[in-house]
Amino acid sequence: MRRALLAALLLAALGGCSGDAPGEASTVGVRAAGCEAIERVGTGVVVEGPTGPVVVTSAHTVTGAAEITVIAGDETAGALLAFDPAADLALLTAPEGVETARVASDVNAGDSGRLIVWEPDGRLIETGVEVTRTLRVRIEDIFVEADVERLAIEIDTATVRGDSGAPVFNDSGEVLGVVYARSREREASFAVRHEEIAALIRTPTIDPSASRCR
Repeated sequence: MRRALLAALLLAALGGCSGDAPGEASTVGVRAAGCEAIERVGTGVVVEGPTGPVVVTSAHTVTGAAEITVIAGDETAGALLAFDPAADLALLTAPEGVETARVASDVNAGDSGRLIVWEPDGRLIETGVEVTRTLRVRIEDIFVEADVERLAIEIDTATVRGDSGAPVFNDSGEVLGVVYARSREREASFAVRHEEIAALIRTPTIDPSASRCR
């Protein structure tokens, strides 16, 4: 059970709307259909791109999707703007009227923050976290085909299947990273770091593998 149960209940009572703490109003749900009989779900965060707001989420959530839906109260169709299988990041069109978050410019071990996860029932679940490590990870891409390097952070909380793309905010509401995996050995999760997000926003390219199923 997440340590933020009390915060989750509070957010549910508020209908998942923006509260005093920054970040909630920028967090959205993502659903992708196409490769599997059951829709894949994840979380995204709306940030400012070069030409307007975009949703940042995990590439492995939307790869091969014939239909993408972004949920911010209402449901809207999401179009793929960028896809990077090495960083495990994707950019989607953002719904109108959603508050944008800033991408952080720095992160260090020991920094405190908040993880916000969108649940399929519409709730936003908030967990207080600490950055335990900053990492340069040697890993395979999302198709388990190529060896890549990925800038990441480790946070001290467990996540579950369906939490991919959930933003990690610092105490100022800036995006430190988005979750892509959890540890199988301890209560910890890993997020793609802000530098990777900023790089894809600066150069939003769609890798040809975006249409493939994993």
